[in-house]
Amino acid sequence: MTTRRPEADQHDDAQTEVDPHILTVNEAAEAYPGEWIFMKVMKVGERNEPLAGIVLAHHRTQAGINPVVMDVIRNPPMHAPGFYTYNGLRFTNRADVEDYLARKQAARGERA
Repeated sequence: MTTRRPEADQHDDAQTEVDPHILTVNEAAEAYPGEWIFMKVMKVGERNEPLAGIVLAHHRTQAGINPVVMDVIRNPPMHAPGFYTYNGLRFTNRADVEDYLARKQAARGERA
């Protein structure tokens, strides 16, 4: 569920999350295709790369999430492991890319 923050009215309809479900980076990218995402990181990989978290804001432009980013910078939550701003899917290896492409082909009914 998304809700609009008062500050968002001045910044092109940024959406902020009120439902604290943890999503992987790619689940969030698939949930908000083509949008910029600001995520509170809850899980990192071996190289300290963000793997999963809670989406705090999403918007079709990076400027649209900036008010939320600035709110967090000004008033950081206690014990926050980190934050991540990105747009699009993330792949850590070739096998992940091939798996993603195979799933897309299967969804379109094509042969691999």
